[in-house]
Amino acid sequence: MQKTLQEYIDLDFLDELSAPKQKKDGNFYSIYTAELQPEYASLAADRTSIILKEISPEQAAIYEKLSTVWNPYTEAVFGVVSADNQFISINEFIRKPVCLKYSSRRLAEKRSLSLEDYINEYGCLSETEALIFLIQLCIGLESIASLSFVHGDVAPQNILLTDRLSMLTDPYRHICGLHQKICCKMIDFDITSRFKNENHMVTVIAGTNPYAAPEILDFKNPTDRVDIYSLGCVLAFMIAGKSPKQISPEALRRKCSKKIRRIIFKCTADYSKRYKKLSALRRDLEKLLASTAPPKNLPLSHIPGLRTATPLKATIISALCGFLILLLASLFH
Repeated sequence: MQKTLQEYIDLDFLDELSAPKQKKDGNFYSIYTAELQPEYASLAADRTSIILKEISPEQAAIYEKLSTVWNPYTEAVFGVVSADNQFISINEFIRKPVCLKYSSRRLAEKRSLSLEDYINEYGCLSETEALIFLIQLCIGLESIASLSFVHGDVAPQNILLTDRLSMLTDPYRHICGLHQKICCKMIDFDITSRFKNENHMVTVIAGTNPYAAPEILDFKNPTDRVDIYSLGCVLAFMIAGKSPKQISPEALRRKCSKKIRRIIFKCTADYSKRYKKLSALRRDLEKLLASTAPPKNLPLSHIPGLRTATPLKATIISALCGFLILLLASLFH
């Protein structure tokens, strides 16, 4: 395997990212960071870091399939290398955003930043920011679902934040917020699997408990509605700092608006009442965002105070601006 990799990767800079983890086949697998050889990094000399993941033969087939699609909101899989019955997935290294100030030593020393890290360090997001990030996650998961895969472990620690690609069209550039400089990416496809029939029984518990759908924990129904349930939990976490499983309905009511709670409840409802498709969830998110965000290309939206979608604030600021205009007019007469 080393001979296979060293032509493309500078193994002198190989660094173990985490301690070896035992998977369901009983074997231990490691994750490494590495650097591309200079001749293979000519297109982006400042982005030579990659991730090398030791994976099982069963995972190799899934990672190979994932390498056939690219989405700006999922970790890119460049391919799978195999030798001597060993399999290594070559993945994108997702750098932490450069626009943030990292006051804590722990985050300053980390090379990546998870959504969990961000909320714990900087606090919760606004509802508008959370909606935009959830739309990004839906788009990313839709690309996985297009391969008939379910991610299975959508959770804040498996969502990384990074600098937004400038070449991407931003339909929400007229809305102020963290999303203007930062986007999120889903990572960790270790328990990604194919859709099963609704009556198929799962044989292993998977997912991260506060964000995992009940049917996964009850050994059944591993369909794409599993990821929809987890997205509802992630939406609550972004705004309230906790999964709905970890917070009382009263506390959630104080943290989230009625419209946001309606989305959360429909994501985390019983299997038959849940959103049936990621696209349906995304459409509702986009409609809600359109109803609360300032209109596009509205000149007044550039005035401080009118950038928000809060009707009361906009009314007060508009009245003050009108008063100032009348006052100035009277002074010059």
